[in-house]
Amino acid sequence: MPVLNRRWLLPLAWLLVTLSGCSPESLVGDGELPAGVEDPQNTQTRDGALRAYVAALIASRNAAAGPSGSMAVVSGLLADEMTSLEVFLPWLVTQDRRVLPEYTIPETEERAITPFGSYIETYILLQGARGKAQVGVTLLRAYAPGESPALTAHLQAAEAYDDIYLADLFCSGIPLSTVDAEGSTMKPGSSTTEVYQAAIELLDSALAGSGDSIRIHHFASIGKARALLALGQYGEAAAAVAGVPDGYEYTLMFDATTTGQNGATNRDNANYMWGLYSNGFSGGPGMSDHEGMNGLDWMSSGDPRTEGVTVGSDFSGHPLYIPARLSPEGGSPITIADWREARLIEAEAALQGGDATTWLAKLNALRDGVEFPPAADDPTGTPRTLPPLTDPGSFDARVNLLFRERAFWFNLTGRRLGDLRRLVRVYGRDPSTVYPIGSHPAGGAYGSDVAAPVPARERRYNPLYTGCQNRGA
Repeated sequence: MPVLNRRWLLPLAWLLVTLSGCSPESLVGDGELPAGVEDPQNTQTRDGALRAYVAALIASRNAAAGPSGSMAVVSGLLADEMTSLEVFLPWLVTQDRRVLPEYTIPETEERAITPFGSYIETYILLQGARGKAQVGVTLLRAYAPGESPALTAHLQAAEAYDDIYLADLFCSGIPLSTVDAEGSTMKPGSSTTEVYQAAIELLDSALAGSGDSIRIHHFASIGKARALLALGQYGEAAAAVAGVPDGYEYTLMFDATTTGQNGATNRDNANYMWGLYSNGFSGGPGMSDHEGMNGLDWMSSGDPRTEGVTVGSDFSGHPLYIPARLSPEGGSPITIADWREARLIEAEAALQGGDATTWLAKLNALRDGVEFPPAADDPTGTPRTLPPLTDPGSFDARVNLLFRERAFWFNLTGRRLGDLRRLVRVYGRDPSTVYPIGSHPAGGAYGSDVAAPVPARERRYNPLYTGCQNRGA
């Protein structure tokens, strides 16, 4: 059995969490993850490997939809899902306006864009989650070889999703540095295409190793299809999800326990999208509606999938809207991969193949028979349903409808920004027809950035990183 290099083993102590009686089998799934971080006496054991496994899943969960700098929040700001008018937190407004200069000096960037509640935090979370997944795989292989191979596959899939999020959110030129038994290996920037390809390689490994867990196999299949879709490989994407059954979901679980000043939500275990405090005020962003002319009518559409409710105000006195389906305390589950995504990927492949009949049938099959809670002002208490869609006729109009359906099914789950960039990069749309434009309600105008720059702090630790390769979609 190999002895792992102490250069990286000692800093692992803060990664590892108590399993609290969880069996390896119970860890392969979508249940609520254990909370609490401890300093284990010895990481070179089966228990140490399993702790690293859970720590990596928690890190991936938080990077996707956990703290205020998670992918779901920051991508929502850069897209048209969320907005911030909070004058006391100007860096949120800056991101919402998409005015994001690429800094070369970390200290200058961190004075302008705080490391917390911003794309800098998102980058830290995603790269940290990648490293924890790599550490977990190394420890599982070294010290828990008798455990289910699906544990390793699960971490490989989680790391691949982290890569996809990085490619969706940041400029081309993302370093995919690694951690293994020989220590950390710094990497130069990879292009957006290369990052998606790296995710596909990880997902292929996860698919090969997930044989005794069909849930992880489906999770990896959807991730692979998502990366293929980002590369414009429609037929391959549809083939990847052909085996995902209706009803499948991979859901991140959160804890709404409140602690701290004013009963603030515990950001370590909550999705914390709103930064909402119990006194009814928040410094976080909220839902948008018709943002910057091109933004979707998330709330005013009357669609029950994106219904918004006001839960108080930001610190500047602006009403704060959140989706009716999510708890303001941060305990709601967030689904990041499901059967609807599989069917919508198949629908897009059909549209690209010239089969508008199948395309429309798949869109309507998702809507058929789904019931939502009655409208708050409906005295009859009648459940709401979604009417069938009709074919708008032209290819461009069909693309618009497809992306609208994707947006409404996946609202605030970290998918929207990647879709906007795909419309520019793959479909050839002009960014001014896709992203919010014009005057920003907090002052100034929307910028032209379509993605966030890799934070300058990468230059502090990685001598191979030289900056974004380009800032386009």
